[in-house]
Amino acid sequence: MKLLGYLTLIAMVMVAGGAGARPLSPFNIGHRGASGSAPENTMPAFQLAISQGANGFETDLRTTSDGVIVLIHDDTVDRTTNCSSTAPVGQCRCGPVNALTLAALRTCDAGSWFGAEFAGTQVPTFEEAVAFARSVNASIVMDLKTNDQTQGLLGQQILPIVQKYDMETDVIASCWNDGQINNAAQYLKSSPRQFLGSQPRSDFGNEYFRKLLSMGVTGFSLNGATLTSEFVYLAHKRLLPVYVWYVRSRSVCVFVRVRSLTRPP
Repeated sequence: MKLLGYLTLIAMVMVAGGAGARPLSPFNIGHRGASGSAPENTMPAFQLAISQGANGFETDLRTTSDGVIVLIHDDTVDRTTNCSSTAPVGQCRCGPVNALTLAALRTCDAGSWFGAEFAGTQVPTFEEAVAFARSVNASIVMDLKTNDQTQGLLGQQILPIVQKYDMETDVIASCWNDGQINNAAQYLKSSPRQFLGSQPRSDFGNEYFRKLLSMGVTGFSLNGATLTSEFVYLAHKRLLPVYVWYVRSRSVCVFVRVRSLTRPP
């Protein structure tokens, strides 16, 4: 089983059967692309993730002041670009992503902070990433940011882009709250919808799962540090896959997979 250091999501699955049954290779998603080896949320990071064996990549969706969906984790450009607080209007000025037009954002260098070999790398649009994913038959996990000006309610804007590239079933809406889940269910009817966050500390009985299933949730993307064998078992009992964040070692990978297959006492 090949583990890539930057991977953060691992499907916990196993081939059913008797003697000789063995685990499937994990379904690997590059977190912000190959973000340990290239500047996060950039085309080089996405391309490298696929070349290193990932099945797809996770990325963060935000919008520019003129409404274009772009891919950047933070709500400002400060950490991952060469922005300047004194840049003129229309250039890469430090501050909120939502305050910049796409044209202004395109003047930002989103690569040199990571390494000189990535100088000149731009913040990509969502459409550019979708076109690339389509060309390599990859999946995209879309982290819908709650602190974007849209509150992550982007289903209506995402739909024509994924339809254009026949990617409706290959993008996964990763939703932090009920509003995002409902929005994705309304517009992205053919796309899987994950509940994103941490495992609830308690109260995840029938009513908890009934609510999420009725809203169209098809799985979970959860902080691995919060998971318990009981929750994973109850989710899998309902055929809801559980993906975990920040799996960076073989031992952790084996641990979470074993937990997912063991009925709690």
